[in-house]
Amino acid sequence: MHRAGDLNTDDASATEETPAAFDASRNRWFLTIWPLAVLFHLAGNDSWLLSFSEPVGWFQLPLLVSATVLLVTRSTAWSLAVATSHLVVVVVKLPLVGNHEVFLGLVHLAVIGAIVTRRGAWLEIIVPVLRWVFFIGYGAIAISKLNHAFLDPAVSCAAVFGDEFARWFGLVVSDSPLLTSMAIWTTLVVELAIPILLSLRISRRHGLVLGLVFHTVLAFEPFGHVFDFTSVLYVLFFCFLSSDAARDVTAGIEGLRQRMGTGWIIGLVVVMALGNVATNELLARGFPTPTWLFDYPLFMVYAGLVLQFVPSMVFAYASEPLRLRVPPVHILVLGVALANAFAPYAQIRTSGAFNMYSNLAVAEQSSNHLFLEALPFGRDQHLYRVVSVDADSELDFYMEHRLLIPENNLRHYANENPWDTSQVVLSDSSTGAETVALRSFQGDSNLLQRFLHRLLLSRAVQIDEPEACLRSWGPAN
Repeated sequence: MHRAGDLNTDDASATEETPAAFDASRNRWFLTIWPLAVLFHLAGNDSWLLSFSEPVGWFQLPLLVSATVLLVTRSTAWSLAVATSHLVVVVVKLPLVGNHEVFLGLVHLAVIGAIVTRRGAWLEIIVPVLRWVFFIGYGAIAISKLNHAFLDPAVSCAAVFGDEFARWFGLVVSDSPLLTSMAIWTTLVVELAIPILLSLRISRRHGLVLGLVFHTVLAFEPFGHVFDFTSVLYVLFFCFLSSDAARDVTAGIEGLRQRMGTGWIIGLVVVMALGNVATNELLARGFPTPTWLFDYPLFMVYAGLVLQFVPSMVFAYASEPLRLRVPPVHILVLGVALANAFAPYAQIRTSGAFNMYSNLAVAEQSSNHLFLEALPFGRDQHLYRVVSVDADSELDFYMEHRLLIPENNLRHYANENPWDTSQVVLSDSSTGAETVALRSFQGDSNLLQRFLHRLLLSRAVQIDEPEACLRSWGPAN
């Protein structure tokens, strides 16, 4: 994975486990860009944070507080608090954890490992592992789009998002074969190119500019709701800065923080938090309030501050050999990232596994992927079609969108909703359309089994080809 000549030699601070090493680190930019990513993640998913009738709402309060305090104090103790509190949130939220939150969870696993092993010098070993996290996760996202459905203008997620983006300009991308093709192929080419450009020393700076600009532009469109994803990517993109560029960015951020002062920083966080509360309250009362009313203006200001560093952090210094050596403690992080990337193709889990909005469909050891149509491994799951639903049941989603539910998902839903008496039928039944009561899928299970059921859920499968692009994968996920 690396050669001796490819490793940065400026690692003296990585061996000094002292507060001085922490204070002098060239990577102190991380202590501002990272908590901001957490805050924009919370703002972009505020319905979770404000759902105090559910456990996840209460569990996210410590994450909000610790990220805000870290933004002001930038200490190792509060860094550990942010990382650990978010991992608890991920466990509670499963299976509803999207791509950007998977990235964020991997960042936090890496932070915990770095702090435990290096204490005050943890900032010096966090960057290489996050480079690997980016290559694995972002590469998997791009590769998952190499499927027949994503290339199909009629159902491609690129066309769906293109319509939402073009709505700002009074256009409909899906009405134009040319615009639809441009949306599909621009997405594919750019997303495949970014990790390749970043991996090569000669093109790393261009890959960094392309990644920052491309994902910032995508984040400006509020219907697509991806500014949370872009905020997390900022953290990972900054990990590809050269040593001198990282020092310059750190100095620039420190200067900006001093000019703003603690009061302004906390004030902006409070405005964002109260703005989200007010927006949700107005929506609940029937007022047509844009959900982006507070989040997007603040993100635009933040994105502008980030992009102002592009000239100094990209073009002022030559690229360095890419340091990719990681300590043994971070092998676990890479293992989790790889497992999540390969999970869909092994049918271990196909929901929220770096394949959201990619039109990827995997079932019965086959997929719609261009190069992995026949899968050599994986589990066979029975697929069920919903044939009747209770008045209050949410399973009508699967009837409306013509989706088949994997058996494991059905068991998960039945255990979580014991009151539901809806009926389903095995889709490939050889004995005809014999209906089965949903309650028959309920079973006694311990806490570990319930956790595994939530962790290993699969995406619902489209009855009709090709696989449609769905914003939601349904109540049984």
